[in-house]
Amino acid sequence: MPTVTNIDDHRPHLSLQTLDGNAHAIPVAMFQRIADGILSVDDIDDRDQVLRAVIKDWLETLE
Repeated sequence: MPTVTNIDDHRPHLSLQTLDGNAHAIPVAMFQRIADGILSVDDIDDRDQVLRAVIKDWLETLE
């Protein structure tokens, strides 16, 4: 069974649904730390699915 985490202390966050049907809420601060080189994308749970969803969303904004 998946773990449910209270994200009140991690706002603002991005909510996304991955292609496998899972929903994720990832703090914007985590993406900022990844962009700054402090964290790795490997620190994201379900990394491959999340990155696919982020890239898909990013590409849709370019159209």
